[in-house]
Amino acid sequence: MGHRFRAPAVLGGATVHAPGLVLDGRGHLRLLYRDAVTGTLVQRVGAGDGVWSVPTDTGVPLDGSPVPARAGDGRVAVFFRGAAGDGLWMLLEEPAGGPPGWQPPVLLDPALSGRPVVGFDGAGRMEVFYAGTGGALWHVWSGDHGLDKLGRDVFGGSDVQGLAVTTTHSGRQALFHTDREGRLWLIEQRAAGGAWGELLHLASGVTGSFAAAPAPGDGLQVVYHQAADGLLHHLSMAEAGEWNLRQPVWAEAGRWSFALHRPRGRATLAWIGRRDGDPRLWVGEQHAPGGPEWTFTGGSGVCPATGLATALDAAGDVVVAWGLPSPGPAGKPGGVGATTVAFA
Repeated sequence: MGHRFRAPAVLGGATVHAPGLVLDGRGHLRLLYRDAVTGTLVQRVGAGDGVWSVPTDTGVPLDGSPVPARAGDGRVAVFFRGAAGDGLWMLLEEPAGGPPGWQPPVLLDPALSGRPVVGFDGAGRMEVFYAGTGGALWHVWSGDHGLDKLGRDVFGGSDVQGLAVTTTHSGRQALFHTDREGRLWLIEQRAAGGAWGELLHLASGVTGSFAAAPAPGDGLQVVYHQAADGLLHHLSMAEAGEWNLRQPVWAEAGRWSFALHRPRGRATLAWIGRRDGDPRLWVGEQHAPGGPEWTFTGGSGVCPATGLATALDAAGDVVVAWGLPSPGPAGKPGGVGATTVAFA
């Protein structure tokens, strides 16, 4: 087991926010970010081979990081905060067979705090989860595999800070969030597409990013950074609903971490960490699905300073993208960059 990093592609531009990355319905990667100069949403298209298109400016102003996702009908939707901090917006591609491009942006909710996350139920219905300006947890959802019908509701939580969502193998959505006191909470559906259960407290003293993925059977797993000991920890839940004791995964974890669930069942984790030097990109993969043992590989010395985005390409390899203010650390070129991690 091992990882092979493709040479990072430095794509130029500049952004002070994390980019977004998604695989579209045609097998192409879409890299989206807020340009620091124009303040608008910019897109590049790639195939995971290190070659990316020239940037295309959508002309849509935004504030913060875009969150792209592929809807059930194959179109790419991008969720973002408006340029004036005026709520949750959606930018949706034109339907297949029509002229290429984007439909006009749609305001989904005038009250948004923090970065939203996008989940899918077992039928492919898209849901967007976010904190409102009052700190409560909200979600908007589509009525079918597209996004032509939307509903909106509040369903708990308070002082919501970070969010992560995943879907179990049976199609149940599970939403993790932290509050201002660093407590990690979970709320999950009782059945695929069904009602939501009660909030469950999982851990305290959580700081920085955390990431979630499904586990074998109908289980869940989450990786998070613990403030008390400075370690990256792993929690997993079996199908029976019992959570295993937390296991330390990595010392000196960085600020950004994201998990992906690979087709063969083992979760992968990409983050910025330090070991004997400057921060750099690291990737870990589980030895067994849902298990506590991981293999780690360090990539180049590039220091992504504004966050990471990850996606699986059409070949099933992990693509990691980052934003880096220009100029970067030690006078190195900044801008948006990306690399592909192949797994042996």
